[in-house]
Amino acid sequence: LFGKNVFAQDLSLFNVNKTTDSLRAILSKTSKPIEQFTLLNKIREANDATYGNFFDTSVGVQLFRIAQQLKNDSLLAISLNVIGNYFRSKGESPIALEYFFKAIPLAEKAKDKRRISSLYLDIAESYSSLKNEEESFKYAEIAKGYLPDRYATMYDYMAGQYYRTIGRYYLRKKQPDSALVYIQQLELVNRRLPKPNYQLIELIQKAEAYTLLKDPEMAE
Repeated sequence: LFGKNVFAQDLSLFNVNKTTDSLRAILSKTSKPIEQFTLLNKIREANDATYGNFFDTSVGVQLFRIAQQLKNDSLLAISLNVIGNYFRSKGESPIALEYFFKAIPLAEKAKDKRRISSLYLDIAESYSSLKNEEESFKYAEIAKGYLPDRYATMYDYMAGQYYRTIGRYYLRKKQPDSALVYIQQLELVNRRLPKPNYQLIELIQKAEAYTLLKDPEMAE
């Protein structure tokens, strides 16, 4: 079983590499800024979606420069979000927060609900990393109000982030029953959107909740 899982992961990595190679080939042939932005962002997303951030901050800077050239608020918000997430991935949450907060008014001006919810959830995650759970909870609840419509393409992706953040909040508050309400919602998201890192978080949070409930068999 372990061997099959490793093979599946290797195959997924192969598919990601194949995708990014194809996108890079197209990128090398285009001179239109909007197409360059879209392709760069798709390359970033293909690498980042399942296996983590493989890029340095230069990708975010490239996106930002193109967005400035186009004078596009929505694209500027995306690029600042990308740069902020780079710093968050490096454990530099205070710097990340500066970029996220700079992006909020741009996303609001563009009326980009998906980006607004993403930014507030990233702000919540940053505060959680700083052990400020009350601020984390506050901004996650703000993000909830901007989630895409229930049947929109990005709903599960964004809702999963909300549920994991609130689940963690209640676990850190030693309230496992409340945590399980949100963890169960994350489980439903995972049935519709089989995303390995979401599934991993679901299992870890369940184990923590059942440990707090003194149910070692379920925790195991």
